[in-house]
Amino acid sequence: MEKLQDTPLYQPIHIKKDIFKEYDIDMPYHQAWLRKDVAYKSLHDNFAKYLRGKYSQATKDTLLQLLSQVAYALRVVDFEKVMREIRELNIQAEILARGSNPNY
Repeated sequence: MEKLQDTPLYQPIHIKKDIFKEYDIDMPYHQAWLRKDVAYKSLHDNFAKYLRGKYSQATKDTLLQLLSQVAYALRVVDFEKVMREIRELNIQAEILARGSNPNY
């Protein structure tokens, strides 16, 4: 999960290569994809907890939808476009989505 926060466009192929490099294990691509999906769902849950009680339901729904778009962005330009949309709704949500501490 830390790697995904540090490198938002971390793809399953990168996970597969890193696992091989670190542990000498040739992980199947589908397992790497599933691991990435589990990590993003955990980040999504943390994001949802942060939003609880702070925003209207419509704003929460929009932010969670945008977070899903960020999670599966394939290009940096797409990632940054959605992050700008999140920032326009709430700067603290953008900070959290980027993996920083929203309470500084």
